[in-house]
Amino acid sequence: MPFPFIYYLYIFILFIFAFVCWFNPTIEILGFGSVFVMQTIYTLFLGIDILNNTNRAKSVISIPFTENMGLGAISFPIYWMLLIGTIPNFVSILMMMIAVAYVYKKHQTIQISRENRLLLTRYKVIFVTVFILMAILTFVYSTNMVPGEKMRLFLLLSCVGIFVMTKVNVFFANSFTTVISASVDG
Repeated sequence: MPFPFIYYLYIFILFIFAFVCWFNPTIEILGFGSVFVMQTIYTLFLGIDILNNTNRAKSVISIPFTENMGLGAISFPIYWMLLIGTIPNFVSILMMMIAVAYVYKKHQTIQISRENRLLLTRYKVIFVTVFILMAILTFVYSTNMVPGEKMRLFLLLSCVGIFVMTKVNVFFANSFTTVISASVDG
């Protein structure tokens, strides 16, 4: 049996406060720390939830096919999509936290070039977008909701978006970490 959605709702409310700090330039480092802690808590809760849920394979997104194709339907377990989104998100925020903490320790502020600031802003926007899509998938998973036809399409597109955007964010985090370490050390 999955955790009740109310536990995730509390985590998501705390995420919103962390995002407010994250997008405020004066307390941006506090926002990074808060988002990292909240992502860690969410990853742990979700991991425990998936491991303890014996009915996790029943929460699926099914894509029906016509009889002409000779297939009935293809089903994707929602917990796969949650793992595909959560693990890279955790890795990317960990990489960003290390890089930003390094810069903050050196300058007592997050003092970076204009290009790096743009890269950091893109990272934040994609992270928040993935967070919103993950919240929707978490709701569907934790409530064992059976999505209708239009909702199935939206969830499938959300899964594809999560997959692509988490990979882009890991790339951004890697690029940011590489540029920061090269510019600060050199």
